Amino acid sequence: MASHLKTVYAGALILTLLSGSSIAARQDVTLRYRWAKGDVLRYRVTQQTTTTINGIPGMDNLTVEQSIIQVIKTTAGEVAADGTTTLSQSVESLKMNTTSPMFSAGYDSEKPDAATDDLSARL
Repeated sequence: MASHLKTVYAGALILTLLSGSSIAARQDVTLRYRWAKGDVLRYRVTQQTTTTINGIPGMDNLTVEQSIIQVIKTTAGEVAADGTTTLSQSVESLKMNTTSPMFSAGYDSEKPDAATDDLSARL
């Protein structure tokens, strides 16, 4: 038992010394984009939600699943000497789907005529 405690204490001491030396060697770093005029960056943003609704008279729990996927394009415009940049953003594509026990609907901006039901066509 005593040798086990010595091992634990020695391990704790080593970890303390190692973490202390890494803190002493820490340097401040500034992270930033370095834009050039015309640079383009695209982000794909995906959001998925599941909502459960309860307390509806005469029904069990109602579950609604939704997903939204967007592709956002960021383009660099003018870049000042200090790095300040004018950015413009646009949504390149959008895809939405909703599913529940009562209905399903979806929309894909890359296939706008692919709607298979009235609700999707209205989207």
